[in-house]
Amino acid sequence: QRQMCIRDSKLMDCMGDPQVVFEADEKTLRQTGILNKRQLRSIVENHDMVLAETIINNCRTLGISIMTKADTCYPDRAKYFDDAPIVLYYKGTPERKKRAVGIVGARRCTQETKKQVIKIISQYVSKGYSIISGMAKGVDSYAHTVAINNDGYTVAIVGDGLDICYPSEHDKLMQKIQNKGLSLIHI
Repeated sequence: QRQMCIRDSKLMDCMGDPQVVFEADEKTLRQTGILNKRQLRSIVENHDMVLAETIINNCRTLGISIMTKADTCYPDRAKYFDDAPIVLYYKGTPERKKRAVGIVGARRCTQETKKQVIKIISQYVSKGYSIISGMAKGVDSYAHTVAINNDGYTVAIVGDGLDICYPSEHDKLMQKIQNKGLSLIHI
């Protein structure tokens, strides 16, 4: 996955636009020096928009938005990593905040840990920080909940897709995050 993201980023840097990559002939792609023979053949032989159109239509149906590295709402800090994803899928409202804090922790935690999470996240939210976590049970969900309850902005990085809520008991939390923040998955 990491190597694929790096390769895709290099292609985008070299050719500037996904459409240009998609429409490029074999000679042009070979001249980039980025692709091996199998990758080159795969791009040349798959000049078909059916899959892309299917993905876009499915996203529209499910209320999922798509952002690319070229979009102004793509996180600035992420753009500088070689393996940053070219495409992000999301639900909610992207906000450009300069300050953010990520928090992840135990799924099963003590009441003391929960109190500390509430205290720390409340302080960050009061200072205007975005709260980023993974929407898992325990510390992650407490962080999102505290942010929402304090009118803060929170981002949930999810791994199962935006049409699937995991854990299932966080369905209401996921809805609140999408209404007051952003649920995000990268592909």
